[in-house]
Amino acid sequence: MIKEKFSTLWAYIESLENTINDQIKKIEQLNPDNEDKLINLAYQLHNIYSVYEDMFKEISIIFENDIDRNTDYHKYLLKRMTLSIPNIRPNFLSEKSYSILGEMLGFRYVFRHAYNYSLSQEKIKILKKKFTDNFHYIKRDIEIFKNFLEENFR
Repeated sequence: MIKEKFSTLWAYIESLENTINDQIKKIEQLNPDNEDKLINLAYQLHNIYSVYEDMFKEISIIFENDIDRNTDYHKYLLKRMTLSIPNIRPNFLSEKSYSILGEMLGFRYVFRHAYNYSLSQEKIKILKKKFTDNFHYIKRDIEIFKNFLEENFR
């Protein structure tokens, strides 16, 4: 039963990686030179963080059987992915990936709650560049974790 649970997690992470790769292509191609494209880019950045968060939730459920739904749930879940839990699992994210994804989480919060707020083209362009320039760190962290799953549970 344990082997199947971790093999399923590996497959789930793999499927989300495919979704992320598709999202990255969309993000890289978008140039927010008008309001519609800016909103589309903001939406794609929002979506890609949500895919990562789905991954974090599943890892927490599988390894720790628990997700606290406190007021800082999203920040706590992200921080939790930097923790190496002895005899349970290694960290999922490096500090570099945590920093990048922390900015993405902050942006997602603004995007979701910006009812009377205009999106800043400059800020979104900066976030896009920062994310696409550093995406390889997150990708590397995911591969390291998948290798851990393969070596220990497949």
